[in-house]
Amino acid sequence: MSGLLLVFILLLVVAMYNYAAFTRARERRVDQRSELLQKQEERLIALEEKKRQLIEALKTSLAEVDVQVDELTGVVRIGEGILFQEDRAELVDEGKQTLARIYDQYIQVVLSPQYEQAVDRIVIEGHTNSRGSYLHNLTLSQQRANAVMRYWLGLAGADQALLHQKIVSSGRSWADLIRNEHGSEDPVRSRRIEIAFRLKESHLLRSVYEDLRGNRQ
Repeated sequence: MSGLLLVFILLLVVAMYNYAAFTRARERRVDQRSELLQKQEERLIALEEKKRQLIEALKTSLAEVDVQVDELTGVVRIGEGILFQEDRAELVDEGKQTLARIYDQYIQVVLSPQYEQAVDRIVIEGHTNSRGSYLHNLTLSQQRANAVMRYWLGLAGADQALLHQKIVSSGRSWADLIRNEHGSEDPVRSRRIEIAFRLKESHLLRSVYEDLRGNRQ
């Protein structure tokens, strides 16, 4: 009987030791993940601050140009009436002059040494109102976005190789209509070109996931 009791006590001691070791290992993993999350949070905060600074720099640089710069996203909006004739995708002369002024101010900020490394993409988006079919407007908006992108690439000069790596165009048809305060479509403002920058946050978020996944293994 005493032998069985001794065996039970030994098993209990081993189990307690293993449980303590498991608990310590688990606590270490929790601490490591917490430290990793803190580091990644700091990186995301730094990226958000870089975005804020870039938006402020764009607002200052484009202050003398007749365009809107969204204070939250940094998107530059240009009315398509300035750039194109109705239902056409060829830039008018006035539109080329406007795009040249925007290019000079926009690129000197976005491709500057201060921000270029943080910028992953410059996206030229074409948007229409809901007049006409969605597919017709999709083709038209893509052609207009391409026209703006080609014109900018023609202005790039020494920056053309770098701009080729970053600039893309996208036709959005009337997927993102602008609405007035009553919720109705604003057909004039909906017809527009938007120029947006994309920071390398997608790569950062992917690295957060991969780091956490590797830390769990």
